[in-house]
Order: sequence, then structure tokens, then C-alpha cells
Amino acid sequence: FRTPLQNTDLWSIHPQDSAETTGGRLKEKWLEQIQKADGDVKKASLGRAFFAAYGRSIIIAATSIFFYQMLQFVGSAIFVFQLVDYVEQPSERTTLRHGLILAFAFLINELLRSIIFSVHWFFALKAAVRFRASLNMVVFDKVMRLRNLGKMTVGQVVNLCVNDGHRLFECARFAGFMVGAPIMSVAVITYTTILIGWPALLGCATVLLFYPIQFAFGKQIGVYRSLAVKATDTRVRKMNEILNYVKLIKMYAWEGAFARQIASIRANERKYLERSQFFTALAFAITPIVPVIATAVTFTAKTLTGG
Repeated sequence: FRTPLQNTDLWSIHPQDSAETTGGRLKEKWLEQIQKADGDVKKASLGRAFFAAYGRSIIIAATSIFFYQMLQFVGSAIFVFQLVDYVEQPSERTTLRHGLILAFAFLINELLRSIIFSVHWFFALKAAVRFRASLNMVVFDKVMRLRNLGKMTVGQVVNLCVNDGHRLFECARFAGFMVGAPIMSVAVITYTTILIGWPALLGCATVLLFYPIQFAFGKQIGVYRSLAVKATDTRVRKMNEILNYVKLIKMYAWEGAFARQIASIRANERKYLERSQFFTALAFAITPIVPVIATAVTFTAKTLTGG
């Protein structure tokens, strides 16, 4: 604590995770997409370039989350059901050996599920970090080769690296769930329909009814985030003007006027961020309630129909 941190105090990262390597790989795949589009940059796909550069990690993450969800389904639908049946309704055919086999099989299932879930997050986060690092490196390399930013401002460049980079990070981190979730949903609907009957379809329909609500929340979150980004860009540009002409501002005693402008812009920016976080909190709050409501609807329908 007596001396500041030095570069030698930090451990070195893997060469494949360095900004130079990730940025160079993305640039190489991007140039390949431009060649496939016959030199038309507008027709070239940046998403395909990202997938070509780091798609292997996303595929491994998606495959692992698929096996994780299948093991979760097998554990809760088969092993837990068999164990409860073994404890509550013992018979001559259910011996101690049978119960131990079920418990051991359930233990192995949960152990494999935990390992596969860790593998999923390892590859998902690795792809997410490389996504963001490559974007920042490409943007930095482009900015360094420009004489001026042209129509872009410093705030827009910062927003591109921070906000858009974070969105790419989140996209790569959760991309695997887009593959496993539909398959898991089909398996759950089929199993519950066979086990309970048609009331299970009401519970599934209840879950589907909440998707438009979540979509509406997501749309509002996107709107307010876009407004917040614009407000941030305006604030950064205004601060750059103040710093460039600070002597002139102090000479004419304009500090109060500019301070009020910055405070007003910041207030709008904060308002947009608060509303965005409000809808985000609503979306996260509703998510754990949906299964409870779907379960209540299912068993209510089952009871009312004499099941």
C-alpha cells in the first residue's frame, strides 16, 4: 500500500483475449464480409463478422445450456418424482437399494448440471469480453487514423464504446439461452400435458400472455436508454465547449448560465435513466411471479374440472 500499482503487479491475460488480437480478428472477418458484398460496406454484415470471429464460443455456450436445461428437466421431472413416490408410497418392489440408486442418480445429475452450467458461463463470458474488447479496439484504431471526427462528437464515440459495447457484451452473454429455452419449453409443455392433462395448457398460455408485457417493458427501456444516450452526448459536447472556452466564459462571468444549462441537461439525463431502470425493475419483478400464477391457474382449472 506504500507504493502505487505497477503493470508488473497485474497478471498477464491470455494472448487471445488481448485487445490487439481480438480487434485484429474482427477486422479480418469484417474485411471478408466487405469482399463478399463486392465492396459495398452497407451490404456487409457486422453481425456475421462477429459470429465468424467468436461464434465457436457462443455455439459451445448454447450447446452446454441446452444440456443443462435437459438435465434440469430430467432431475425435476423424473428423479425428484421417483424419490417422492419412493418415500410416500413404499411397496414390496421398492427396496433400500432402489432408493439409494435413485438418490445417487439424482446426485450425479445435479453434479453434471452444475459443471455444465459453469462451462456455459465460461464460454459465454469469454465471447462477451472478446466482443466488447474487439469493438473498442476497432473504434480506437479508426479514431486514431482520422484527422477529425467530422460529424461525430466525442460523446458519440464514448457512447459507442460504452453503451453499444455493453449491449454486445449482454447479447453474447445471454445468446445461448435463445437456443435452449425453446427446446426446454416444448419438453415442459409436452410432459405437463401428459402428466396433468389439458389444464397444463392453460398454465402455458398464462406464461405466453406475459410475453407482450415483457416486450412492452423492453421497448420502453430501449426508448429511454436512447434518450439518455442523446442527453449524455449533449452534456459531453457542452462540457467540451466549456473547457475549450473557459477563459472567455470566466471573463464575461457566464459560469452561472452554463452551470444551469449543464444542470438542466443532467436532470433530463437522470430522468431518462431513472425511468429506464424503473421499467427494468418491473420486468425483473414480474419474471419470478409468472410461474406462480401459471401454476395457480393450472391447478385451479384441474380442481374445477374434477381432477
